[in-house]
Amino acid sequence: MKRIMGAMAQTFGGGTAQLPNGEIASCDIELSIEGDLEEDIEKIKGIIESMLAPKGSQLII
Repeated sequence: MKRIMGAMAQTFGGGTAQLPNGEIASCDIELSIEGDLEEDIEKIKGIIESMLAPKGSQLII
């Protein structure tokens, strides 16, 4: 586990889908979280949104 903006989280999966022309269609990131889930999920969602993830991206917790 690693502390990310005050939340304890670990990445355990994810992937990227590409369109035939090579453009990124979507990304998904799978995380395991310890602690105050509701608060930590909101923190992590804010981080992901600030990274301008491609349209169609998913955060699976």
